[in-house]
Amino acid sequence: MRLNNKVGQAAFEFFINYVWVFLITAVVIALAIYSNAFNVSFYSLKQQCTIFDQIECLGSVWSSPNNINLSLKSVSSASEILIKNITIIRSGEHIPLFTFNSREGSCMNLSGADCPTQGEGTILSSGTKLLFTLINKSEIDGKNLKGKLIINYYFNGSDPNQDLRTTKGLITISRQK
Repeated sequence: MRLNNKVGQAAFEFFINYVWVFLITAVVIALAIYSNAFNVSFYSLKQQCTIFDQIECLGSVWSSPNNINLSLKSVSSASEILIKNITIIRSGEHIPLFTFNSREGSCMNLSGADCPTQGEGTILSSGTKLLFTLINKSEIDGKNLKGKLIINYYFNGSDPNQDLRTTKGLITISRQK
């Protein structure tokens, strides 16, 4: 009779060990689900657009295979900024992928009207938000783009050939489905 008790006790302890392993595994899986560990879109490339100096990037959207929409705002309190051109270059390369200038691309204000221009520049007044459409200049493979955002601009009243300024930033963007 003593032998049956020991076998029963050993079987019960063996069973309890498996119950603990099952409970710990269930808790780990529950925590992983709760923290979005299995959500693939949680790990996707985040949209990023940063510029320093006189211009703030409010956002960017890859609107079609050939266009990127870029929302910019002037943070200059001095005077109006005239944007001469905008270029996006893939990190580590020198070939422009997307570009905007007085001949290529378009610009609209928040009400949908064309942006005001002066000479070769698009006027970006202090505090004004404008939506620039950049045109694709070369083949792009993949659905993500990480690169440099380069904006050439000058202040209203200055000579664009003599006083042209450049500000550089970073852009990370994913194609929309």
